[in-house]
Amino acid sequence: MHVDGNQKNAGIAMLFPGRSKISTPVPQWQDICLMLQYKSSPSDDPISQIRSSGQVEEGCFIQLFQAAQNMLAANRSLFVFVIGLYGSMAKIFRFDHSAVVASPSFSYLARPNMLREFLWRFVNPAAGGTVVGSDPSITIPTSDDLQWATSILRDRELPVEVLGSSRWYTVEPPTRGVTPRQFLAFRPIDVHTALFSRATMVWEVLGRGEESGQTYVLKDAWRAVWSNVETGFYERIRRSLATGEELFGIADMICGTDLGGLEISRAMRDPATPSVKLEASEVDLRNATEKSSRHTRAAKRRHAERPSVMNANAPCHRTISSFGNLGRHPKDDRTHMRLVFRPLGRPLEDFKDTKELAQVLRDAIIGHRQVYKAGILHRDVSIDNIMIANGQPYKGFITDFDMSAFCTGIERGGKTVSFESP
Repeated sequence: MHVDGNQKNAGIAMLFPGRSKISTPVPQWQDICLMLQYKSSPSDDPISQIRSSGQVEEGCFIQLFQAAQNMLAANRSLFVFVIGLYGSMAKIFRFDHSAVVASPSFSYLARPNMLREFLWRFVNPAAGGTVVGSDPSITIPTSDDLQWATSILRDRELPVEVLGSSRWYTVEPPTRGVTPRQFLAFRPIDVHTALFSRATMVWEVLGRGEESGQTYVLKDAWRAVWSNVETGFYERIRRSLATGEELFGIADMICGTDLGGLEISRAMRDPATPSVKLEASEVDLRNATEKSSRHTRAAKRRHAERPSVMNANAPCHRTISSFGNLGRHPKDDRTHMRLVFRPLGRPLEDFKDTKELAQVLRDAIIGHRQVYKAGILHRDVSIDNIMIANGQPYKGFITDFDMSAFCTGIERGGKTVSFESP
């Protein structure tokens, strides 16, 4: 428990079930699954401030947002909860990568069973995992798994703590009946922890059961639902290759899936799936002063076109911002993507000499031309998306097609090109 200097604010951290002992004097965010934050006055409730004045004091939200951001990033969760205690009143906040949803206020003194029931349900998730909001497709490796990884990576001389924080990621294929693949993510390559964002995490990974020592790149991100599915670009490039032609200067996708899309497809296929109707919120936290009736009518029409129920037992690989806000922010919703690529490259800025740099750029340009011939524009060619290749027939390659677009008209010399992208 932490109390600030003026004794008006306090925070209580709840450790993951079964984790009674920690290795550090102070709990780290990866040890914490739930935060309770206390403020002495009911007027500190940010939702009450919005309803009364249309505005909220920045400080009331900062602690909530920081706790949610840290728990989401450290625990690789799908969503997290923060409980706000304001005097004798309580409010439960649910954060994902697109929005925050708040419960009605209730007195935890007069109705203590509400908190008790929430906590019981929180540590007994129907969707699997350790707590509600944890990702059941990410699991902790066993000691045997770590010994196997250590033997495979013995030449790397990795610090003990690197493998100690590794996790198994499951990539479930979209095709029914195909066996899911598992990859051990052991080294972070690029991590973005912004709360309402794609929250992209890139890891170096090992394939389960593979003894060759070859490593891959796993990308875990929350794609905006209005954008094209990244796996579709890699599949189009593969299909466009002529007989005997190989990929050159392009990252090769091993496997990938839209976890949120799979979740929705399963719920629609199975009418017996337990579901919950999501009513519209009366408070729009994005813009508490929105008064436009025309905007509201249009939002209701958009909301009517979207699913009104969600699988009550699903892990939630899809965010829910549009459900609770009358569809006012449909483009803010995100779906969970997971892709695995090869080869593992080096950053462009790590070139050894100008000759290598020129060769890398040359082969990346050749790869870009192959992509263009497949009817795709990359649209985000930058220093971060051009990599140096090791042990490949090409010196450099392009990657990351999450901002790309399909296009037509290329056969006419590019004079009339239309983009299949919002």
